[in-house]
Amino acid sequence: MWRRPDRGRIEAARDTAETAVVDHTALAVRRFLVDASRAARAALDTPAMVAAGTPTEPITIGAFERFWLAALSRGSVLARIRDTWLTGYRTTTDQRVISTSLDALPVYMASVSDRLVRGITPPLPAAAFDTVRVITTRAAALGWSTAQTSARIAAELGWEIRAPYWRTQLDRTNTAIDQILDPLGAPGTPGREHARLHDARVKVLQADRASIVSKLDAEASTWQTRATAIARTETTGAYNAGATYALQQEGVSCKQWLATNDARTRPEHADADGQVVGIHELFDVGGFSAPHPGAASLPPELSVNCRCTVIGAPC
Repeated sequence: MWRRPDRGRIEAARDTAETAVVDHTALAVRRFLVDASRAARAALDTPAMVAAGTPTEPITIGAFERFWLAALSRGSVLARIRDTWLTGYRTTTDQRVISTSLDALPVYMASVSDRLVRGITPPLPAAAFDTVRVITTRAAALGWSTAQTSARIAAELGWEIRAPYWRTQLDRTNTAIDQILDPLGAPGTPGREHARLHDARVKVLQADRASIVSKLDAEASTWQTRATAIARTETTGAYNAGATYALQQEGVSCKQWLATNDARTRPEHADADGQVVGIHELFDVGGFSAPHPGAASLPPELSVNCRCTVIGAPC
């Protein structure tokens, strides 16, 4: 039976779901990049490319799409998004989930699968394909060797290049600081705090640590950023789709848009906060219509990384 939702319970459920989707999406993107890079680099040695001396398409966009679909499957991304839909449904209602409860789920998951391959802006396979195409074009124009071109492809499609090294350096720097401070007492004790603020050796190590952290931040590639954005967007969409369907089944007459009001909230979402519409009607968000937060009908600037939620409300 539907009940007035607890905001903390909703946020906790969504955070747990998001963590799972982010982790599995990151794994899928890493696998995709490895497969795409290997195939593109292997194709550099094709006789046609060597004989022509001009850039040819090493592999097709269709091949990149197949790599991405395989990575999504192996990484269980679709399964985690399905779980998120169910989380939204179960968090909204106490009713036991039965077969008819899930009538809308297959349709939703079919749209997710299509969107992950072709509907993301820009689609991940197309972005990787374009990256390889640009590299091979430059390689032909500048006379790069196959080895040089292969190395450039590996770098451009790399999840991270030197992050493992910088993480090792960060661990070593933190250990060196602790070796100086630990003998002086527990964190917060006067002697330790004085050394933390004034010891010349600690200051040098702290400066080293700040530099290492900035290098680690810089190592976060475009692919990592995209993986996180994809996962967070799909988490919001799936959770709210499940919640909306539960509200409809419960016979709730109206629904309400709830924004996460902080410094990162879009003005359009802040304006939509508290908006109440009929259960089968659409919210007006920045001039666009949507059945719930994270809906595919919203443009990327109003859906990517959205953290809003739909709840039932009195009309």
